[in-house]
Amino acid sequence: MANNENAQLMCGNCGGKLEIDPEKPTVVCSYCGSCFSVSDLLNESERLKIERIRRDVELGRQNLELERLRQAETIRQDNIRKAESAKLGTVGKIAIVLAVISLLMCMSAFTQGEPLIGSIAAVQFILFTITFLIAKQVIPVKLKKLHTFLFAAALILEIPFSLLVSSSEVFNPPNSSGMIAWDEIVLSDRIPKLDSESGYVSKNTKKELMMNVYNVPLKRYYDFVEDCKAMGFTIISKEDDKSYQASAEDGYNIRIHYSVLHDGTVDIDLFAPKE
Repeated sequence: MANNENAQLMCGNCGGKLEIDPEKPTVVCSYCGSCFSVSDLLNESERLKIERIRRDVELGRQNLELERLRQAETIRQDNIRKAESAKLGTVGKIAIVLAVISLLMCMSAFTQGEPLIGSIAAVQFILFTITFLIAKQVIPVKLKKLHTFLFAAALILEIPFSLLVSSSEVFNPPNSSGMIAWDEIVLSDRIPKLDSESGYVSKNTKKELMMNVYNVPLKRYYDFVEDCKAMGFTIISKEDDKSYQASAEDGYNIRIHYSVLHDGTVDIDLFAPKE
């Protein structure tokens, strides 16, 4: 014990090591001559040990608390990353579905002669596709909310897209089914009128008319063919007992077919001259 104490005790005046003999009540510093009580020195040493142990315990507790806080922060950051990844995954799934729909609408619009609608759908397709690629981290970006901005921009374009589609004769013909309103037929001045108003109109634009007129007797069909001939549909004509096809001098072309469905149905296809 004496050796341990000698290794730990120093003179409070000069810092020299004190050679302590527990059998003697005092000790004199061999460097500066200061005299100390051995019991006081030993008691002071014990207090220092206790204080050092207390500091070590407190430091250990603080280190444990810091480690706990670090682990909690790590878990929180992991949860944030997982939540963001889940959001990106959801946005990516929605974006790829909307991209496919936009592509189909783009192709349909350009095919049917609606370039403005097709252009808006094409821009939507591009924005939705980029959003999907960012969500899948195929395209690395520094701006976190870029995919949200692109997705929102594509959705905003749906407003002019819907307005154009609703006003388009191609996507929204005036009459598509049920009763035929002859006064709403765009090309009504190019064909004679049938008596029946029951039927189905599938195309009603300036370029094309496709309709099925129901409840037409066979004799009325023959009269209708003659009326078409009277209106000039006599060029390069093809005719049999249930169909007629011909062109007019101004380039319009008509195809007519009769069937017994719906008590007699006349299928009429009228095409404007190609530009």
